[in-house]
Amino acid sequence: SRATTCYHPLQLPQYSLHSFAVPELDNIDWLYYLDIDMMLGAPFIDFVKELHDRYNIDNDSDATPSLHMFQDPHGSKFKVNSGFIIIDRHTSNRCLKAWRDEIDEHPDFKFDQLTLNEIKRDEEKHNCMLVGMHRDKYVTFPAGDGALEKMIR
Repeated sequence: SRATTCYHPLQLPQYSLHSFAVPELDNIDWLYYLDIDMMLGAPFIDFVKELHDRYNIDNDSDATPSLHMFQDPHGSKFKVNSGFIIIDRHTSNRCLKAWRDEIDEHPDFKFDQLTLNEIKRDEEKHNCMLVGMHRDKYVTFPAGDGALEKMIR
């Protein structure tokens, strides 16, 4: 069995989220990306099945390419949070490429969520829909010492 490693695009610029589309994954329909600091307190299969049912996520090849992410707790600055992403391997490549292009166009952005805001601002131009899933019972973000809030002001 051969493992494929994907890196966060802001950590190593020579890699991109678009590299999720590697031939070794051709037989896989869905990718579920979780940041290293994300924790799940429920059986994973039940969790993603509930999200698929709630948001009507399926393999519709005619659907607008999309990425499903949770709404960001700092919603006034960020629309979605990239700590958890549902990626349809057959239709999401356009979104991943648009995200990578925005990262390349805005090297001064400190957070990838800012590049996602650019896509969200003009989903039609990018032919990509960013779906902000409600966080309610699914996920919470640590408040910390307010360092993130200070950085994004």
